[in-house]
Amino acid sequence: EQMAKAPGERKLRHFSAAEGERVAALASVMIPSDEGPGAKEAGVVYFIDALLAGAGEEERAVYRAGLASTAVPKEGEPFFELVRTHTIMGFLSHPQYGGNAGGVGWKVIGFEDRMGYQPPFGFYDAEVAK
Repeated sequence: EQMAKAPGERKLRHFSAAEGERVAALASVMIPSDEGPGAKEAGVVYFIDALLAGAGEEERAVYRAGLASTAVPKEGEPFFELVRTHTIMGFLSHPQYGGNAGGVGWKVIGFEDRMGYQPPFGFYDAEVAK
């Protein structure tokens, strides 16, 4: 299974190698690897690749047009906005979906995957504490 492999060991299913490099570079600008792991370490490009492999034609068309352009994508343009949204999703999603490799995105925001719901203390157990 591709998702279980480390980002450098995975293969792209939707993007060509050149397209994957460009998307990875854009994602790395949006979430850089400055003071901690960024989009590259989280394997965001593989999340986006897997997402587009199963996405509708409309999203794939936005990526095709954006990747075909030689212009630098700008905020507010459909391609930029879609890449930004997918980058954030890939950085913070559950690792089983192909991004957030090793939970690096969760570590950046301090999230702990506890695998279950635990109600907050005080409200639900107030009666028992009496």
